[in-house]
Amino acid sequence: MNYTKLLRYTVLTGILIGVLLVAGIARAEEVPYWKVIMAEAVSEGYDGMYAVACVIRNRGGGLRGFYGAKRKDLDDFCKRQGQRYIVQAQAIERAIFEESSRDTTSGATHYEALERYGVPYWAGKMRETCKIGEHTFFKEN
Repeated sequence: MNYTKLLRYTVLTGILIGVLLVAGIARAEEVPYWKVIMAEAVSEGYDGMYAVACVIRNRGGGLRGFYGAKRKDLDDFCKRQGQRYIVQAQAIERAIFEESSRDTTSGATHYEALERYGVPYWAGKMRETCKIGEHTFFKEN
């Protein structure tokens, strides 16, 4: 393989990788908020799901860093939870993102289930704002 072909191959490979990365990010951002809210906190009930929605809004609405947005079985997971929780999560999405309802987390941008997973590395640079259900909420100092 000569230098020109190698260069062309390298450039095309880089472009393809970039397109795939952007497509993956775009796909995650297209996931409805209510599904991510359910995946992150359905076991926490209405208050817990509401708090997670507040954090999503406090982080600018992007879904990067929310594991629920990456679930391969997200649609099936939501269906298994039942219509009651789907309706709740959709109502929370409307309240937070369309009606600008109040923030119950005092501006938190992160949360973790500390008893289950321990203290995350990033928590040392933040202060706790509240605890709702199993989730402890944090805000940057």
